[in-house]
Parts: sequence; C-alpha cells; structure tokens
Amino acid sequence: MFVELSKNRRAKIARLRAQNNRARDLVAELVKARKDMKITQIDMAAELEVDQATISRFENFVTYPRLDFLRDYAEAVGKEIQFMVSDAGAQFGTPAPARNRKEIPA
Repeated sequence: MFVELSKNRRAKIARLRAQNNRARDLVAELVKARKDMKITQIDMAAELEVDQATISRFENFVTYPRLDFLRDYAEAVGKEIQFMVSDAGAQFGTPAPARNRKEIPA
C-alpha cells in the first residue's frame, strides 16, 4: 500500500510540474510578443488599465492572473489564448477523444 501511494504522489507531482511549466511557457511567449512589439510594461499597463507593478508581477510569475487578464494581455500583443478541458488522466500533447473534450472560447 505504501508503495502505491508513493507512486500516485509522484505522478501527481509530475502532473503539477508539467502544468506549471506550461503556464511559464505561456507567460514567456506573451512577454516575448510584448517585447518584440517594443511595448513597455508601462505602455502595457496603460492599455490594460492596471499599474505597471501588476504587469511586472504577472510577467515574473509572482501572481496568477484571472482569465480575462490573460485574454486582454494576449489581445494587446496580437495573440489569442485558447482553453481546452480534458479528462484529468489525459497526458498533455495527447488529446482526449473528442467526446471527452470541449473547446472553450476565450
């Protein structure tokens, strides 16, 4: 029993790490797009009607933004965020069958 719990816990930790890595990759891609467009954090803050510190905390992964913030930030840099709901056991990169997955418009 102990070995099984340990194995399950390791699997859960691996899934959480993968999710965290994907979140960091998403933020990095958005920040790169902002910088490529030569938009400063101050200009981005003005566009999104927040302060510069909010942009900095988001870009440095200090805070987890709301979905509407992600959508607005992405739109400001010419990107679109797409969400997908899948079975909890599905591996990233291996989509669940279509009947178990629903695309959610941003």
